[in-house]
Amino acid sequence: MDNCRVHHSKKVAKFLEENKIEAVFNIPYGPEYNPIERVWAQLKAEFKKRKMAAILEETVPNYPKLIRAIMSSYPPEKIQSICRKTSASMLRI
Repeated sequence: MDNCRVHHSKKVAKFLEENKIEAVFNIPYGPEYNPIERVWAQLKAEFKKRKMAAILEETVPNYPKLIRAIMSSYPPEKIQSICRKTSASMLRI
């Protein structure tokens, strides 16, 4: 199980005990353990940058078009590269 608060509740503990189930918990969540989080961070940063540029040009951002443009600028190879870099940096820890 993940470490969601409800999984540590008395009700869940009682259910597990009554059914002779041993709980096994994952490590605590951390974005550094999930390479796709770095991709999302880069996509959000790019979105904010382009949104601000549109605002400074005094134009109303077309959000669907903006999101499509950003997503198309991240082909699968680029996403895989970011994930590999994240995984490699984790190995050095």
